[in-house]
Amino acid sequence: MSSYSLRAVSRAYFLQVLHRPSFFQLKSGISMESQNGSPGQIRYACLKPFSDGWEPPSMEELKVVIKKVEELNSISLSGSSLGSFLGVSGRTIRRWIGGEPIPYPAWIMLCNAADFPKFWIPSSWNIHQ
Repeated sequence: MSSYSLRAVSRAYFLQVLHRPSFFQLKSGISMESQNGSPGQIRYACLKPFSDGWEPPSMEELKVVIKKVEELNSISLSGSSLGSFLGVSGRTIRRWIGGEPIPYPAWIMLCNAADFPKFWIPSSWNIHQ
């Protein structure tokens, strides 16, 4: 597959994600509505590459992303099952949900599982998503 067609596929995927009814991007971050109608907001500062000044998500923002992962996969995640996915203990998950900052790599894994656009790739890399 040529690099042009890879770019076209990636761009199409990105546009598809942004135009889902439950997922849209705002200048200030991402706003989502879950299947049960409860809204969730994620600040733009949490949706940046680490090198561009990323800020860890709040407890509420972390819960919104976990809920999105659960809805996309039609599952209910326990602390231990989420910990297994992220390579940490269930206790660590409870600490993050309790307010301890989640490390950037774990946040990226969750955002990827929630089907977010790949915001973590710095624009300076010139990779077309």
